[in-house]
Amino acid sequence: MFSKNLVCHLGKNLRFLRLRQSLRQEELQIQFNLSRGAWSDYEKASSTPNLSGLLDIAAFFKISLDELILRDLEREARKKRHSPFQFDGTVEVDKWEFEYIRRELERLLVEIDTLKKKMA
Repeated sequence: MFSKNLVCHLGKNLRFLRLRQSLRQEELQIQFNLSRGAWSDYEKASSTPNLSGLLDIAAFFKISLDELILRDLEREARKKRHSPFQFDGTVEVDKWEFEYIRRELERLLVEIDTLKKKMA
């Protein structure tokens, strides 16, 4: 359906994403209602899902379609692992982590105020 150039990283990315989440091909075939061996064919790049399938897969793995088909996710993950000080300015936290951080900041502000009063 799509040209080989357009989806140059799709097969590798599908395998990388599956293994990163410790999933089996059979589990993904069930998840996406695929015929037997279809996921394997996607990973080997011998066939390609249609656009709707690509969008479903991207949503399942919580990535963009652009990331799924155009970027080498495994290489990018290796790069991040080897560059611990590289920071893109984005931090993802869930609401519990956010609440914990907020409470800690409030506690530290009170502590700073207390220390300032003692020094004055």
